[in-house]
Amino acid sequence: MDTDTRTILINDDVPDLPAIAERMATTTARLEADFSKVETKIHRFPRSLRGIGGDKDRYIVPSVVAIGPYHHGAPHVHKMEEVKLAAAYYLCRASRRSTAEVYEKVRSVAGAARGCYDADDPAVVGLGNAEFAAMMFLDGCFLLQYMVAGGDVTTTTRRRPCCRTG
Repeated sequence: MDTDTRTILINDDVPDLPAIAERMATTTARLEADFSKVETKIHRFPRSLRGIGGDKDRYIVPSVVAIGPYHHGAPHVHKMEEVKLAAAYYLCRASRRSTAEVYEKVRSVAGAARGCYDADDPAVVGLGNAEFAAMMFLDGCFLLQYMVAGGDVTTTTRRRPCCRTG
C-alpha cells in the first residue's frame, strides 16, 4: 500500500483586504454594467444545452408547476393553476389586504416584469397585458405563499400577516 506524502503549505500572510475589496467593487460594477446592457433578463433554457439529462426535455419543461409565461397554460401543469388560486386566496387573507389591492401592486409592475422577457417569444406575445398581469399575480402569490407556508400552500399562519404589500 502506497503512503500519501503530500505536503500542505500554509501561508501565514494576511490577505491584502483592500485589494480584494477593490477587485470586488470593480468586478461588481463591470458585471452590473454588462447586465444592464442585456435586454432580456429571463431567458429560455439555451438551445445549446438541450438534450442534457436525456430525452423529453427533462430539465427544461416543468413537471409540476409553471412559473412565468414560457410554459404558462401547458396542459400537464394545468391542475396547479387551481392551487395557485388557493395560494393567492390564503396570501391575500393572511396579509389583510384585499385581492384588488394586492393585484394592483402586481399590475403596477407587470409592464416592467414583461420587459424582462424576450418580447418576440411566442409565449410572451401570446399573452395580453391583462392576462400577463393575472399570471404574474397568481404565480407571485403562489411563490410567496409556498415560501411562507413551508411548502404547504393550503396552510397559512392565522394570527400574523405573512406578507406586507405596502
